Formats: sequence, C-alpha cells, structure tokens
Amino acid sequence: MDQRWGLDEDEALKQKLTGFTVPNYSDGREIPIAVYYRFPDSEERERSFPHIAIDLTEITFAAERAHRAVEYILDYDLEQATPLSGFSLVGDDFPLPWNLVYQLGVYSRQPRHDRAMLMMLYQMFPETYGSLDMSNFDGTVRRADLISVVRRDTVDKSNKRLYRNIFTVSISSEFFLNQIRTVQHNTQGVNIDLLSYINQPAVPV
Repeated sequence: MDQRWGLDEDEALKQKLTGFTVPNYSDGREIPIAVYYRFPDSEERERSFPHIAIDLTEITFAAERAHRAVEYILDYDLEQATPLSGFSLVGDDFPLPWNLVYQLGVYSRQPRHDRAMLMMLYQMFPETYGSLDMSNFDGTVRRADLISVVRRDTVDKSNKRLYRNIFTVSISSEFFLNQIRTVQHNTQGVNIDLLSYINQPAVPV
C-alpha cells in the first residue's frame, strides 16, 4: 500500500481550497481566506477570519465501486489437454476502493463573507460531477461527492457572532495493491510438533 495514501488527498484538498479571497466592503480590500487542518501536526494553530478548517472524519469501503475477480495468466497453450509440468498461475487482483469523508468547516465573522464563502464551496463541490484534481500527485482526478451542508452559527467566548457552515464531502480513493501472487500447489504436508509444547510451563495471563 502506498504510504502517501490519505496524505496526498489531504494536501490536494487543501490546495483546491487555497488562494481565494472575500471583499472587505468598508474599504474594498480583498481579504484572503485561510485554510487550516482542524487538528494540525506542524502548522500554526492561531486562526484568523475568515477561514476553512479541513477534518478527515471517516473512511468507508466503497462497495458500489468494488470489483472482486482474479485474472490468471497461464504459461502453456490453452489448446493442450493438460498443462505442462512445472506450470504456475499468476493472479492479479483489483484494487480496493475507499471513500475518504471530510468535513470542511467554513468560518467567518461577517454575514456577507458567510454568503460569499457558501457560494464558493457550492461551486467547488456541486451536487453532481464534483471532482478533486490529483494530477500533481498520482495523475488522477477523483470524485468529490457533496454529502451534506449544515449551518452551525454560534456565539464565541467574546460574545461575538460566528458564522459557520459544515460541508461534508466524500473523496474517492483506492488501495493499489500492485502485488502479483504465484499460486502453487502444496506438495508437502504440514508437520506440527506438539511435543515441544506439551511440557512447557503455563504462561500466566
């Protein structure tokens, strides 16, 4: 399994959300929208507004995209009645599909910023044909399915209004096994020596 699995999707999602601004209606300046991981490993923890927080919340098996079959490559002529001696079968299985489910928390202080960011996320992750460009990582373009959008406006400790929208998005992924197994018949029996264990002292639990 690729050791970058999950990490590349995190980074691609952050890149997709980075580089956008909202207007400051008092003076016309463009305010950048910061993008953070909700539980960062090494990035700064102080947050500015507006911002988007990325959180991987669930990993589920994508049964609707799964294919279970094994192909056999034979090294003898199929028209022969019996295979040649010493033949082997090579099986190459399909990769296992998974869904990486992210929650994107969209935070702002002003109602106009809230509406602008809400529209931006709806355009990035539409109800149908949403995608995540992974071409800089593995040359693929993934599905990005919008699952739900929930409003969770609140008031913080300073008694200031906090506008918050939670977008739940599912990103398609796979375990690329890339393993070839040689199937061989076992021509020898299995010998289990129980005598070496009978006289051993009991191991306390």
